[in-house]
Amino acid sequence: MDWARAEAWLNELIAAYVSLGWAGSFGLHLTLLPLKQRLDAGERTQDLYDAIMDCE
Repeated sequence: MDWARAEAWLNELIAAYVSLGWAGSFGLHLTLLPLKQRLDAGERTQDLYDAIMDCE
């Protein structure tokens, strides 16, 4: 698992959702921020990696 790549991808997605303004806030708060919190807390599981890389 390439955690640097996963973190970069997640940060790219967060930036894209933020740029959508109010419309992106739903997906951001429901999906992406919980993944970011898990990553920032030090979790490094296959489940988290797959969840991040499967996001679009």
